[in-house]
Amino acid sequence: MSFEPLDEMLSFWHAWERWCNLKKNGNQERLEEQIEPDQE
Repeated sequence: MSFEPLDEMLSFWHAWERWCNLKKNGNQERLEEQIEPDQE
């Protein structure tokens, strides 16, 4: 067994949490605009 996979998962998890926090902090509006850009 090696610790590399665990290390990769931890770094990925940190990046995922950071992304989720960015979405919570207001980028959600941008995401919705990208999903339906021509609704206007």
